[in-house]
Amino acid sequence: MNYWFIKIHREISEKPFFTNKDLRLLFFDLVFNANFKKDNAFFLWYEKIIQQPWDLVFSQKEYSIKNKVSIWKVNRLLNVLKSEWICEIKRHPKCTLIKVLCYDWWLEKWKQNENKMKTKWKQNETIKKEKKEKKDKYKDFVKLTKEEHQKLIENFWEITTDERIEKLNSYIWSKGTKYKSHYHTILNWSKKNEKEKPKSFEDNLQYL
Repeated sequence: MNYWFIKIHREISEKPFFTNKDLRLLFFDLVFNANFKKDNAFFLWYEKIIQQPWDLVFSQKEYSIKNKVSIWKVNRLLNVLKSEWICEIKRHPKCTLIKVLCYDWWLEKWKQNENKMKTKWKQNETIKKEKKEKKDKYKDFVKLTKEEHQKLIENFWEITTDERIEKLNSYIWSKGTKYKSHYHTILNWSKKNEKEKPKSFEDNLQYL
């Protein structure tokens, strides 16, 4: 949680409580009013209270007036959220102390999903960029930009690069397989074969 934004994963909508509008409203009220600072200290009358992230002081009376529902119903809604492991409730003589329990899990799910989306977006941008760049045809089917071809030569030497292009060309011809990037396909095949780049002319003789 930060000072300005609260991010919630869509998976929360699959929780049973989310289908009830009263429970949903109460949940968002708790989330939006929860403390976001670590070791946030304040005095409740003469008692010092130290709040952690997702702790809050809750007033059933204020909530009932604001949303025009009875205090009895507010307590009932809180107990439902507690039974669903959405929050933890601690009674206090002057108020109710609540901790939102599983927000961190929803936030982590959102982050995971965001990272996947960013990775996919970067991959798509790379593919779009490759499509925009003019590619030369090597053999019958392999297409590479001049920059990609030069990188392969730098990595594998020219003789080995020709062999890899020939191998990919033959595979495409025999299988009819389509690849988004022939350059990255050659690199991936190289990793699978665990072949190292020759270090000297003598090392390169094994590829002749």
